[in-house]
Amino acid sequence: MVEVLQRDIKRKLPNGYYAGKPLPQFDAISFRTQVDFGMNYFIKVKTAPEMYIHVKIHRDRSHVARVRGVQVDKTLTEPIQAF
Repeated sequence: MVEVLQRDIKRKLPNGYYAGKPLPQFDAISFRTQVDFGMNYFIKVKTAPEMYIHVKIHRDRSHVARVRGVQVDKTLTEPIQAF
């Protein structure tokens, strides 16, 4: 899911994230789910060595997935919280 929506996720990153350069890495590390008129996925993504973001993707009941939010400045050990 992260790979399919990668372009949409990158659009939600703040201006200047990673100095505006292409991200050297974009790998989903872990996730959690929440039922909410479909399913919310909260995903930890590694974007560079020691750089992580949290992504919220909502997949509705017709299985259409949309990026709902991105949080930056996360760590590997930081738990994924609903947002």
